[in-house]
Amino acid sequence: LEGSFGYVTAVEPAVIWQRLESWIAYRWGERVVTWTVEGGSEWQAPLYPVTITTVEIWQNDAWAEVSLTAGPHGGLCTTECETYRITATVGTSDDPPAAIVEAWRRLHEYSRGIAEQYKDEFADFEARDRTRVAAFAAKAISLSGAADLLRPYRRAGNVAI
Repeated sequence: LEGSFGYVTAVEPAVIWQRLESWIAYRWGERVVTWTVEGGSEWQAPLYPVTITTVEIWQNDAWAEVSLTAGPHGGLCTTECETYRITATVGTSDDPPAAIVEAWRRLHEYSRGIAEQYKDEFADFEARDRTRVAAFAAKAISLSGAADLLRPYRRAGNVAI
């Protein structure tokens, strides 16, 4: 930002990548995550690819390591009325497939266009014949065409990479 109430002069690539990742379950670039899970069913990791490193159960006011059995759908079977902490590594060091790279490019170009076109206007500007600028940004994944390319990556385990 330039000045206290300035405008965006460039769209950071990392911001675009974060927006793209918020839309899909797949991760490129490994990282550690921890989930707290209430038991009673088969739990499936919401991110992919995943390597579960530790499963703990809350007992006697402390976490204790536990082993869970595999469920019929590839998840972990949890016990009703129990709380679990599952630590895992998600993501891959492989390069993203061409569809993901193209989705990133589309979203980046679209976001850059919004930033350039509306750089001197407030995000909530509204006029009689104009759509809110904020709506363009909020719908950027769809309006840029990136959503169509990302559809197979929305759910963990949906496509082979």
